[in-house]
Amino acid sequence: MKHMFSTRLCAALVLAAGLAAGVPAFSAAQDAAETVERIEDYLGSLRTIESDFIQSSSNGDFARGRLYVERPDSMRLDYQPPSTLQIYVNGSWLIYIDTELEEVTHVPLSRTPAAFLVGDKVSLSDEVQVAGIGMDAETIRVELVRSEDPEAGSVILTFGRNPLVLRNWVVIDPKGVRTRVALVRPSFNRSIDRSVFDFDPDRYIRPQTDQ
Repeated sequence: MKHMFSTRLCAALVLAAGLAAGVPAFSAAQDAAETVERIEDYLGSLRTIESDFIQSSSNGDFARGRLYVERPDSMRLDYQPPSTLQIYVNGSWLIYIDTELEEVTHVPLSRTPAAFLVGDKVSLSDEVQVAGIGMDAETIRVELVRSEDPEAGSVILTFGRNPLVLRNWVVIDPKGVRTRVALVRPSFNRSIDRSVFDFDPDRYIRPQTDQ
């Protein structure tokens, strides 16, 4: 269960932070620095994201759902059945819900990869750092690791190149399991009803009764 929690949590979120193969380095350091700055500016400009998503893992898991992000400090991931998962970011906490087990787990947001995505300011040189960057004619790929624990895993963000737009990310956990989350028909910087982010534990946990 602990491994399942870790894998699913990192996959749904966007940023877990090992170096993963497949992200070639730029030959020119200046080009790389300019690209990272461009990506920081782009991510920093995203105040909201709303999108369907498709999630697939190298261990055979597959899921669909809908993602909502409003910066700062609000996120929700709704997984479609048969998945029993729901994830919220609410202020300084990430809330992980398993509706089948009726379990709610609170994790400090600062300890999760979601922290930089929903923070008020996006930095790729603070709590996370760039471990690799590469591009082809259509895409730019950036690999990120946690600054304090680069061996804990990584995430590769993929952007469309012209125009720059977030397309998907791949999370690699410490055991090498790769989970890809692809955005489907995303909307950026559109208003999201604040009630979407309201977390009510009673929606997921049945009241306990005396036996």
